[in-house]
Amino acid sequence: MMRARVTTAGVAALATLAAASLSFAAMTAPAARATAPTSAYAVIGTISTPYAPHQLAIDTDDDTLYVGSYPSSQLMTVNPGTTSGTTSSSLALPGQPASLAVDSDDDTVYVRANSGAKVWVTSAGRTLDDTVFVNAVTLQAMAVDSEDDTLYVSFSVTAPDDTLAAINGRNTDDSRLARLVGMNYFSLAVDQDHGTVWGAAYSSSTVSYASGSLLQFTAVGGGPYPSPFGVGVGSFTHAAVFAELVGGQPGVTKVGTNGTPERWTNASALSRIRGLSLTPSGNRAVFTSGNSDDSLWILDTTSMELEVPGMTVAPVRTTAQATSGLIYVAPKTGNTISVFAEVQGSVSSASARPGDTLTLTVTPTPATAAGHPVVVDDSTVSSVSFGGYSATATPAGANTFNVVVPSGPTGQVEAVATLNGGGTLSLGNVDFSGSATPAPPTPASPPLAVTATAGDASASVSW
Repeated sequence: MMRARVTTAGVAALATLAAASLSFAAMTAPAARATAPTSAYAVIGTISTPYAPHQLAIDTDDDTLYVGSYPSSQLMTVNPGTTSGTTSSSLALPGQPASLAVDSDDDTVYVRANSGAKVWVTSAGRTLDDTVFVNAVTLQAMAVDSEDDTLYVSFSVTAPDDTLAAINGRNTDDSRLARLVGMNYFSLAVDQDHGTVWGAAYSSSTVSYASGSLLQFTAVGGGPYPSPFGVGVGSFTHAAVFAELVGGQPGVTKVGTNGTPERWTNASALSRIRGLSLTPSGNRAVFTSGNSDDSLWILDTTSMELEVPGMTVAPVRTTAQATSGLIYVAPKTGNTISVFAEVQGSVSSASARPGDTLTLTVTPTPATAAGHPVVVDDSTVSSVSFGGYSATATPAGANTFNVVVPSGPTGQVEAVATLNGGGTLSLGNVDFSGSATPAPPTPASPPLAVTATAGDASASVSW
């Protein structure tokens, strides 16, 4: 026979101790720490093109994307804000395109011919209006000032300096020449707010600029700038941003007319830089690296700090960035353009049990483009894990996915989404403390005897 004696004071003391133990456990339990970023870049859509894309250019007024196809001699148009679907039109060109420039004020799209010193003039990429013939052997780069319709083209000559032609874009007989500082200007850009023309001389490690009607180019101080190319300039930075070989290692440099350069490089990872593009504001640079250009990098050019350290992608030919923040990436093979955007995510509940269905919401930046909501496609989220236990994400509606919670997680764990493009995204912590169902208690058998003593308020129970 077993006998237990329980007093009223003992019951109260046990209750107090149990409450204190629970409080201490809650106070000392370690909080789960996030290991994935709370925002990341992902492929949110794919645009199909009837011809292989080779050159990309953005109309910064309305974000229309223009796409040149070199082997097919075509100029294609993608409507503003498009993230999935196809091109809206295609224009047959007289020959193969080498580069594009867009006058965003009047929707003129200039197409530099791959052979012969000529530029085709189109209205919004839909009709071929004119051909500009330049008295040169080979054209190397092209840019347009949307404010005064001036088209700038550089071309190589055998003299020590290169020559630049400034052409009144709609009056092909009205042109003038200027001398550049250095040789082989593979890239030109125009600061649309100030009318300053920037150029990068690849062969002479020089970056120069000119403004005003005289077009007297001045080399920027702070050089030399080894093998500069891919120059761009934004309305926010008012400085040239370009790729170069920094001490034999590829990097990105920002320099203003004051000649004080800010350089960024990653000696352990970069093998070369291609496909450099800037946002119209100039505050973000996108470029590729790797021997096959299969690594996509994103750099904040305001702080010159890296945002994305090399996402693994299909080999890239070129990139372009819209005013909205969408990033367009043309691969080296195939008839598609990938659309990247920054995304954040969350799940519908902070606690769960195995078998529960949670709703994953993806919030893209931008939320709208050209007045239309940005909707990520069904392949944006590859999978979700809870503390390392994997689950499948099933499309459930606009920017939402259903996730069935897997067996295995216990306690507080982080939910992480793996995105199309290889990035990972923290969805916050999920509590699985209540996920294990306790075994039901075994009821005790009836007691053999119960005696109460009124004097000390006690009871004896015997089994």
